[in-house]
Amino acid sequence: GLRKAISQVGMRSMAGSTEMPNTALGQRHLRSDLDKVVPKGRTIGVYALGYVDPSDDAFVVRYVGRSDSNDNGLNGRLHDHDGTKTDCTHFKFTVLASEREAYERESRIYHDFDPGLNEVHPALPNGVSYGCPVTSCQYALKPKKTYP
Repeated sequence: GLRKAISQVGMRSMAGSTEMPNTALGQRHLRSDLDKVVPKGRTIGVYALGYVDPSDDAFVVRYVGRSDSNDNGLNGRLHDHDGTKTDCTHFKFTVLASEREAYERESRIYHDFDPGLNEVHPALPNGVSYGCPVTSCQYALKPKKTYP
């Protein structure tokens, strides 16, 4: 399949030229850096798990996830994954202001990078009525038809 990666300056497909603004801090080592850089508490945000490709120092995305306000925060979510995804030695993250922003960012990363360890599309936060921000996605809200 197509291998995708996040570079230090932004996200890109290693097979193409798709560029996006940087959505996270520089790659960090999951075991040694997690508690040093990720805030504790109920922090809303998005994270990517992966590894650093030694041939070009690119961060290869293997899994994307998020933390909503009703769970144990970014730090807790990352700790939940420690040791569960054996090829994921590094992570990137970003703190966001709202659950909607976190869901939309997670969905865009999911569609842009097709991380191999995500088995399903990101779930909507509980009790919301919006859909995936990627309009071609089956989970996007389709505009209602208007009649004259």
